[in-house]
Amino acid sequence: MGYDLHITRASDWFDSLESPITRAEWTAVAVELRLAVNGQAGDDPLYEVVASDGSVIPVQWIKGRVVAYGSPHSDGAARALARLATRLNARLIGDDGEQYDPETGKALPA
Repeated sequence: MGYDLHITRASDWFDSLESPITRAEWTAVAVELRLAVNGQAGDDPLYEVVASDGSVIPVQWIKGRVVAYGSPHSDGAARALARLATRLNARLIGDDGEQYDPETGKALPA
């Protein structure tokens, strides 16, 4: 089972619907950043974020958040995703609730 990272505005990723990133907001940012589409999952496209270290991270909007699937995530991947979260006025949170720093890609101390 993989370890996912979540771009969300909520304190906990499982509460994302309380302060959702809308599908329209996500799509606008994905189009603006020219993220490649790599398939479809349900009604929503599966996009790819390419980090500066060459990591390719599949991401999808789901229930008010953007999920980055898979494990492990490199520091470069976490940094790219945390910066994407900042662009969406959100933050990057792991499955276990840790938040990631957009500058370093490292988990912040609790």
